[in-house]
Amino acid sequence: MEPRIHDILPNLVEHLLDVVVVVNAAGKIAYANAACEAVFGYSPAELVGNEMIGHVVPEDRPRTLEEARRVMAGLHCVGFENRYIHKDGRYVHVMWSARWLPDHQLRIGVARDVTRIRHAEQIQAMTYAISEAVHDAGNLAELLQKIHDILARLMPLSGLAAAACGPVGGHYEVVYQAGMALDPAAPQADEHCHAMELTTLSGPVGLLVLRRVPGVVQDEKERDFLRFMTAQLATAMERMRLKAQTRHFALHDDLTGLPNRRLLKELLAEALHGCRRRQQRLALVFVDVDGFKQINDSLGHAAGDCFLQEFARRLRHNRRQTDTVARLGGDEFLLLLPDIQTAEHAHAVVTGIHATLAAPLQLEGRSVAMRASTGIAVFPEDGTDADVLLQHADKAMYAHKTARRERERKHDEQA
Repeated sequence: MEPRIHDILPNLVEHLLDVVVVVNAAGKIAYANAACEAVFGYSPAELVGNEMIGHVVPEDRPRTLEEARRVMAGLHCVGFENRYIHKDGRYVHVMWSARWLPDHQLRIGVARDVTRIRHAEQIQAMTYAISEAVHDAGNLAELLQKIHDILARLMPLSGLAAAACGPVGGHYEVVYQAGMALDPAAPQADEHCHAMELTTLSGPVGLLVLRRVPGVVQDEKERDFLRFMTAQLATAMERMRLKAQTRHFALHDDLTGLPNRRLLKELLAEALHGCRRRQQRLALVFVDVDGFKQINDSLGHAAGDCFLQEFARRLRHNRRQTDTVARLGGDEFLLLLPDIQTAEHAHAVVTGIHATLAAPLQLEGRSVAMRASTGIAVFPEDGTDADVLLQHADKAMYAHKTARRERERKHDEQA
């Protein structure tokens, strides 16, 4: 006599590879088949009596509860996907078919583990996203923010930080940190942090540190993706560094490190735009070294270079954080003073410059005087555009130089 199908059904369910779970009206697990252990890591005995929602990834719980309400209202669920926390901490992607049995006040669900499929799709999408971010990002901070967002969709992160190599080998400068503070000298802050060196064929370019949510493990595919991502990030960081260096060299004076004429024009245009919008003043101070040709002729060009470097250092000494000191070329310098209250402020700056230059400089065993002629132009009184202001400051400087020479000539005649 053949056994009736109803007699062997429980035994068949226990041999299914798919998960079968029965949940009561209170949301607690009343039955779980043997496949649950393979998918979730918990034996049926460990699951029965627990709330089903407690095993769902927190971010997926609201929509899971909503789907459960729909099923209990009589709607048949087919193809609903959510994620569960495996016993070892990793996330499991599950696709459900479920229905409500009103006569028994039970919800029966049959699920299939689709983690590998979804993970492969996700990593492929993340790989494209990383490549796109590297291509489109305008600067390093923007790129790291995009990478943080991408990684957070792939793995549970509580923080991410990055540092870039400085000009001296082995020195790191923090360029991004969110959810954690990074000490480049000791990046492995705790057991949940994963520090990865960013390297190219040219050598190390930076450091990336991830802090994972405790209890969540990393699989091999995620590790492969991280290796791909760090290689992409390292290449991008090196490219951005080279681009920044090229821009720096193009916009700064080689000898003094000050902004050059080209960068000054950019900064002046920006400052004028801000002053017009906020109805504020700014000042330009033209500074020309007196007697520089004699220094070059008597002591040589190397000593002349040292003189200009010290001259630039003293000019920087008196500036505010918002002021700019630029070298226009040769022995000509210019100070951009944004947001001044009155013209007297610019004159006070000039007084400070002459005081700073008062102490002579020791060059080649000789005491060399540091003197300069200065000219001031104030926006908007002396002009409303860059060229007019520069011309006014230049003329004022030459007037100062001429007046000084005349005073010196009269002094010599009287002597």
